[in-house]
Amino acid sequence: MRRPAWGSTYRGGPLSPLRDGAGPHPGDRSPDALCSWPDGRPMRLFELQRGSDWTLHRFGVGPLPDVAGVNAYSLGSDLLDPHAAAGSAYQAHDDELILVRPDGHVGLRTRDAAAVTAYPAAVTAG
Repeated sequence: MRRPAWGSTYRGGPLSPLRDGAGPHPGDRSPDALCSWPDGRPMRLFELQRGSDWTLHRFGVGPLPDVAGVNAYSLGSDLLDPHAAAGSAYQAHDDELILVRPDGHVGLRTRDAAAVTAYPAAVTAG
């Protein structure tokens, strides 16, 4: 397996569902990017991922799933991506949900809110 350009990976591991497409896959280290709060204050994605909680990034302005223990942010309303740094780093599509595990690796990439709700529970139950 070729190592991805964005660092360490657990691709293909038991916590990493397989997916096709560009950008970091489940199991890859989540990328950082400079964004901003709506008032213009700068914010790095890594700052949102500190601590022991899961982090959900939504690319687009749709609703965020409400999942216990998951800090959720919409890149489009909660956070701004004026230079498309986050979208480019993740190579994300509109309405894509990217769940980052507490260890800083991508856990799930989906458009299905139910999958985002189920994934942390399934991982911690195993």
